[in-house]
Amino acid sequence: IVVGAGSAGCCVANRLAGQGYEVLLLEAGEAVEEAVNSNVSDPMKYGAAFATTLNWGYGTTPQENCNNRHIRCTRGRGVGGTSLVN
Repeated sequence: IVVGAGSAGCCVANRLAGQGYEVLLLEAGEAVEEAVNSNVSDPMKYGAAFATTLNWGYGTTPQENCNNRHIRCTRGRGVGGTSLVN
């Protein structure tokens, strides 16, 4: 069982399957087809992926040295992981 279908998880699952193991690859996010049909496929709409189900929506606490701003920490949620939204 491989948890997480990001770049590394997909590579691990592929290597195991190539050696004859049965592999279950689990991912919490959407399938690639869903993402390709969204704004992610258009580089001009890169920022639009931040407010979708393709992003876990992580962020920092207010940063004192950044004028108390919250900093977004984009983490992809879907097959491909953060590579999906980068």
